[in-house]
Amino acid sequence: MKKRQKTPTELFDIDAFLKESEVARDQFPYDTASSHYESENYPKDLPPSAARTHIGMYLGWAIETGLVSDNLSNQSGEMITKFLKGEIMPSEILRLYCNDELTKDHLNAQGNAFTKQYYWVGWKYSYSKDYDQLAGWPDVSCCFYLNDTNENYKLVKAMLDKRYAEWKQEQNL
Repeated sequence: MKKRQKTPTELFDIDAFLKESEVARDQFPYDTASSHYESENYPKDLPPSAARTHIGMYLGWAIETGLVSDNLSNQSGEMITKFLKGEIMPSEILRLYCNDELTKDHLNAQGNAFTKQYYWVGWKYSYSKDYDQLAGWPDVSCCFYLNDTNENYKLVKAMLDKRYAEWKQEQNL
């Protein structure tokens, strides 16, 4: 009697694979400045600090939206106050308190839920594409030329507010 061959679904448990990949992905930062400025594609005419602008703007938005962790809020409270008063850019908080990285530890549960879908691939929108399109840039490496200013932050914040509202509506939040 011939043995029945297993179907691909029986051979490979896609649900288990997705759960394992989610756990593995949680071990890595959402983004790091060094992954950009150490890349051979990073513009040679820019300082490494330009690689933290887009990450800092996202962090600033998360601060203003109440999506950062209590730990980050407690550690960087004075700097957050300075940011909210417009005295510093959020990239300074990223540099001083986050080691130039955005990780799950910097965000609260709601912040992580949104960021996992929007910052990483997994939703119909993505932060990197929206950020690039904000200034009409066709080339990803050009995004590093956006100056770290309050005016530019306001543009990014408006974009993020819109995406977050759409995401919350889809999540029925």
